[in-house]
Amino acid sequence: MANKPLLDRLSFVTRSRQAIVQMLKALDVPVDPLPEVVDLGPIKFVLSDKRDVFYTVSAQECSCPSFAYHGWPCKHQEKHFQVHRGMTIAEVLEEHDKNLPRMPRSYRRMVRAAREEAADEDPDSIMPKCKWPGGYNGPVDPDIIKAESTRKEA
Repeated sequence: MANKPLLDRLSFVTRSRQAIVQMLKALDVPVDPLPEVVDLGPIKFVLSDKRDVFYTVSAQECSCPSFAYHGWPCKHQEKHFQVHRGMTIAEVLEEHDKNLPRMPRSYRRMVRAAREEAADEDPDSIMPKCKWPGGYNGPVDPDIIKAESTRKEA
């Protein structure tokens, strides 16, 4: 194991600031100020937005929560390795439909109502003229709309 290069022993886990500081000191790299990116060639350690941990990033993997949840290239890979997701609109919609059951029931009702209203539109139209329930310009909980209309009537 002593003969293996350092990069072979690295695993894709999120590391604390202290761990990166110790590694940099062992490599005789200055730690003041702490760099936002530690470049080890095919692997980089990238400081998180909260500045509390470093993510291990390569062109194929990242230890950030976004990569773990979605399984596709995250912003760290896009920035440091020029890896792009390149999803088509059809793929985005398919991904949305796949995640829809995990969404709150009120959000699913809003999406269902918007889709029903959009189904009545001209199928050849480039821009459907559907609106969200209640004529709003964005997602609004139908229960809130009912409560507001009841309050206005009273």
